[in-house]
Amino acid sequence: MIRAARSLVALLLAGALASAPAAAFGDEPMVPGAEVEVSTLTGEIAAVSSTVLEADDSLRVTARIANGTGTTVMGETVHLRLTEAPLTSHEAVERFLDSPSSSARRTVATRPLGGVTGLAPEGESTLSLVASPEELDLPATRSGVYGVTVTVVGSDGAVTVDSMVLTWAPVAIPELQVAAVAIASSSQSRAEAVVANADLDTVSLLMDPTVSEGLSVGGHEVYRTLAGDADVTSLARGDGLSLLEFAEDAANDNAPHYPAAATLVPNVAVADQATLDAAERIGATAVLLETRFDPEGVTGGGDAAVVDVPTAEGSVPVIRPDVDLSTVLASYRPGTVAAQARIVAEAAIAAEASASGLVVVAPGQSWMLSEEGTSDVLRALLEAPWVAPVPLTTALAGEHPVGVPASSSTGVEDDLDAESVTQLSEALDGVALVASAATDEGAALEQYGLGLVRAASMESRARSATRDSLVERSLVVAHEAIDGISVATSADLNLIAEEGALPITVRNSIDQDVTVVVSAQSSSPNLRVTGRPEVVVPAGSELAVQIPVTAVSSANVNVVVVIRAASGEALSEAQVLTVRVRADWGSAATLVFSVLLALLLVAGVIRTVRRGRRDTRVGPGELSEAELDDATGADEEGGRDDAAADDAGAGPDDADTGSSTDGHDGASTLDEPADPSVEPGSPVERNGSDPARRENT
Repeated sequence: MIRAARSLVALLLAGALASAPAAAFGDEPMVPGAEVEVSTLTGEIAAVSSTVLEADDSLRVTARIANGTGTTVMGETVHLRLTEAPLTSHEAVERFLDSPSSSARRTVATRPLGGVTGLAPEGESTLSLVASPEELDLPATRSGVYGVTVTVVGSDGAVTVDSMVLTWAPVAIPELQVAAVAIASSSQSRAEAVVANADLDTVSLLMDPTVSEGLSVGGHEVYRTLAGDADVTSLARGDGLSLLEFAEDAANDNAPHYPAAATLVPNVAVADQATLDAAERIGATAVLLETRFDPEGVTGGGDAAVVDVPTAEGSVPVIRPDVDLSTVLASYRPGTVAAQARIVAEAAIAAEASASGLVVVAPGQSWMLSEEGTSDVLRALLEAPWVAPVPLTTALAGEHPVGVPASSSTGVEDDLDAESVTQLSEALDGVALVASAATDEGAALEQYGLGLVRAASMESRARSATRDSLVERSLVVAHEAIDGISVATSADLNLIAEEGALPITVRNSIDQDVTVVVSAQSSSPNLRVTGRPEVVVPAGSELAVQIPVTAVSSANVNVVVVIRAASGEALSEAQVLTVRVRADWGSAATLVFSVLLALLLVAGVIRTVRRGRRDTRVGPGELSEAELDDATGADEEGGRDDAAADDAGAGPDDADTGSSTDGHDGASTLDEPADPSVEPGSPVERNGSDPARRENT
C-alpha cells in the first residue's frame, strides 16, 4: 500500500515537472553563474539531427545520461538549452565549451529523466529532445553559431552533462576554399593510418616515401616531405645540414613509388631565417608550419594562407594553416558528433571573417586518428555547404604577399642541442663511408642514416623528455655499423723467406656484403709490401686475406694494416702488427735442404747401382749340374787351348814363372792336390778351396 502511494506521488510529480514552465526552474533565461553541480550524473550528446540548421528546420538531440550514484535519481528533468546570443569568434566558442554556464542560455525542449521510475543506480538512459523552429526562435535573416547544452535540472540545482555548438544558416554563408593537408610520416603504421583517415580525394598528402611504400594514394595530390621526419629548425640552427641533405636525398630516392611526389614541401616547427635558408638549400618548393609549435610566428601578409618570406637567395613560400580549424580537426573530441558540429561551426566563423576566402587546414602529426577509416570530422568539414575543397596546389599558385620570418629565438628551448646535432652529423659521415663499401649502398645508408635523422625529428621535438635517450640509441647503432669492418688479426707474425704473404683476417659484422681493399704499410725498409688485395667479405662473417710482401733483411718490423673503401678512405682503425723477418734463415734453410737433398740423391744412385750389380750375378746354386758340367768343360777346354797358345808363344823365361792362367801368383789350380773333403764335381771343387779364388769366381 505504501509502495503504491509512493509510485503515485512520483508519477504526479514527474507529470508536474514535465508540464511546468521553464521559469519554474529559474532558467528563463538561465543567467551565467546560476548553475551548480549537485550530482554525479554524467552524459554525452550521442547524435544530432544536423550540424547545420536552416530555416524551418527542427533540432533533435539524442543524449545518453548515466547515474553514477548509489541511489535512484527521481523527479529530474533534462533540458535542451541554446545560447541567447550567437558565438561570433573562435575565442567565444572556446569560452562557451570550456564553461557552458558562463553564457546566458534558454531552454528550448525538456524531457523527464528515467520516466516514472526514475534512473536506477549505475543505470543509463538514452533520450531525445526535440525543438521546433518556433521553439528555437532563431533570427530568420542572420546566420550564426550557437551553443547547445544538455542540462539535468532538479529541485536542488542543475548540472550540464554535455555541450556542443551548431550552425544556424537561414541565409547563405560566404564560400570558403579549404585546402586540407595530411602528413603521412614518422612510421609505416602511422602513414597507413593517416592515408586511411584522409581517404577523400580532395585532401592533399605530404608523404615521407621511406615509410609509405606500397600505400595506395588514389586520386590524392601528393607532395614529399623529408625522410625520417627531419626537424629542419633544429638541424638548421645546429649546423646539421648534412643530415638535412641526406633526408632530402632519401626522400627523393624513394619518391618513384609516387611519381607525382616530385615536389618537396617539408613541415617545419619554426619558420625563422635559418630554417628557411636551409629549406631553400635542399630544394624545398615551400614549407608547411605545424600549428602545434609556432603557428603564428610568421607575420605579415594579413590572413593569407601562404606568404613569401625572403631568404639568402630568393624567397620561400610559407604555408600557414588555420590554427583553429587545424587544432579542432587534430584533437577535439575525436569520434564524437560534437567534434563534427564544432569544426563546421568554426568553418562558418572563418568564412565570415576571411578576407582571402581560402584557408589551409593541416592537423599535422598531432592528429588523433580514427581506427574506423575516413575521419568523420574531416568529412563534415569538407561537406559543409559553404566549403569548397581545393588541392594545396591552388593555395600555392599565383603571387603571395610578403611575410616576415619568425624570430631566431622562437622555440629555441625545444631545439635539439648543438652538440647532439654535431654527433649525429659525424655519425652520418661514418655510416655513409661504410655504406659506400656495401653491395647495396643506398639500402645500407638508409638503414643506418634514417635512425640518426629520426633522433632529430619533428616527433622527437614534440617529446623532448625522451629525445636524449633516442639520440643515444641511434648513435650506438650507428657506431656499431661504423666499427663493423675491422682487422681481426692481432698476433705477431713470422716471415722466414725472402718472399711470402701476411695472413690478415678481415671481419664484417654489418648485414651486407662489403668490397674492401686490405692495405698494409711497413715501418722499415727491411720489409716491402708488394700488394693491396681487394676482396668481398660476406655479411656477418670473417675472411682470411693474404698480403704479399718481400723481405730485404732480417729484423722485427711493425706493419700497419688498414681496411679501406675502393675510394681509399679508411673503413677500420689501424691495426699494428709485429712481423719477425728472418730472411737469412730462409736462405740457410734452403741451402741445408738442398745439400741434404743432393746427398740423398747420390746415396740413392749408389744404392741403386750396387743393387743392380748384385741382381745381375748368377749364384752357385742357380745352375743345374749339367749346366755346371758344360760350363766347366768349356772352361777347361778353353783353358787348355789358351795354355797351349801361351806355351807356344812364350819364351824360356815365361815357362819358368809358374803363373796360373788366371793371372794369380802361385801354382795353377791344375797342379794343386785334390781336397779329399770336397766331392768331385761340387762347386767347391770346381772353384777351388781358396777364398780368394772363390771371390774372383
